[in-house]
Amino acid sequence: MLMKKQSQSRAPEMVGVDTAAEYLDVHPITVRRWIAQGRLPAQRVGPRLIRIRVADIERLTAPVGGAA
Repeated sequence: MLMKKQSQSRAPEMVGVDTAAEYLDVHPITVRRWIAQGRLPAQRVGPRLIRIRVADIERLTAPVGGAA
């Protein structure tokens, strides 16, 4: 669902800031701000790379109040 370009049948478990921003239709700086605020969990891999779980991204897009 998230990675249409990938040749494998399974979507990646974690993605980068740019991919998350594209999926959420926001600027990458917004994603970084949400991470800094604790709104979006992420993990730093090395000194620069930030990875975000796809499940956490999808949780941000979930309907509020049980609406479908």
